Amino acid sequence: MLKTDDTFFLDFLRGLSALVVLVAHVQQILLNPIWMPFSLTEKNDILPFLYSQLGAFAVMIFFVLSGFLITYSIFLNFKNMQGGGFDHSLYFSKRMKRLYPPLLLSQGVVLFVFFVVYLCGATNADFFATGKELYLARREIKFDAMDYFGSMFFLNTIVEGIKSPVLNGPLWSVAQEFWFYVLAGLLVMSIFNKKIIALLLCVFVFLCWQGNSFFFYGLMVWLFGCIIAILHLLRFSEKNKYVVYALFVIALSAWLVLVVQADNLFFKNRQKFAFGIAFAFLMLILLESELFKGRLMAMWAARRIAKIAAYSYTLYLVHFPILIAIFIFTNKYTQQNWWLVVAVAAMSIVLVMWLSAKMATLVEKGFKEKIA
Repeated sequence: MLKTDDTFFLDFLRGLSALVVLVAHVQQILLNPIWMPFSLTEKNDILPFLYSQLGAFAVMIFFVLSGFLITYSIFLNFKNMQGGGFDHSLYFSKRMKRLYPPLLLSQGVVLFVFFVVYLCGATNADFFATGKELYLARREIKFDAMDYFGSMFFLNTIVEGIKSPVLNGPLWSVAQEFWFYVLAGLLVMSIFNKKIIALLLCVFVFLCWQGNSFFFYGLMVWLFGCIIAILHLLRFSEKNKYVVYALFVIALSAWLVLVVQADNLFFKNRQKFAFGIAFAFLMLILLESELFKGRLMAMWAARRIAKIAAYSYTLYLVHFPILIAIFIFTNKYTQQNWWLVVAVAAMSIVLVMWLSAKMATLVEKGFKEKIA
């Protein structure tokens, strides 16, 4: 089972990942228009390319953490049923209680931002752009009812033609995680009720029929999170630590090969998934290191980052529309002064984190899953 230092380490990873996603989108939305240290079309040097991928790497860490914690949750579900089955009602209700309150809040934020932007006539780049920008995260702010309501049912990027709302691109990963949860729940249910296999196959065929290959790449990373949870439960690393080290080196080497080949668009778009698999094995290694976890818990900065876990999901869901709104109403006034842009970016990070912490008290309090 997970000990106190294990839980702290997982909270640290969750908080750090949320913070990295926020910083990555501050770079994309607020800084890229005047300073872009990497190219979107040409071959990059390794370090600029890796910097451009920080947000994607953080999402892969979220996938690994999600698979890990869901596996532990399923194990506790079995344990509470004393070997008599799987409480699927509890499993799915906990998932919905975790997903929906922050999601509905974020959809409210999207509506509010769009309403303000629309009233100000700021839906087009003519309002918020000077024409000198190196990059614009959004050139037009529009409301698409299909995308908006589709994302509330986790169909964005899953069903062809339904995208994440323009004002909240990160919702793609939430939709994917929902379907990861569904597949995992149905798979476990099918162990005790063979009739569920038909429903599981229908869901799987539906997901395959939509043809989103990136969903299955993400699922693979999520499943590695599940695998390392099982290995952790079995204390596999205690007697086979060199096997785990070898698997980590192999996965890390595969990721580095793909990074070196990043001028190839196929590898460039998929190397993040290899990173996720490598990170899964690294996480297992670090979970078994009492020395590392002890030193991490003693660090003031690590303790502060771990506290972000309490509102990390809300932070992930609401930061993007807020940053877009900040850019729309500040860009023309700050673009000529690099220091002003940096100041706005720094204050935006503080503001978004403060707002997220406050909002989370409404929608995340009581829903944070405890693994003991």
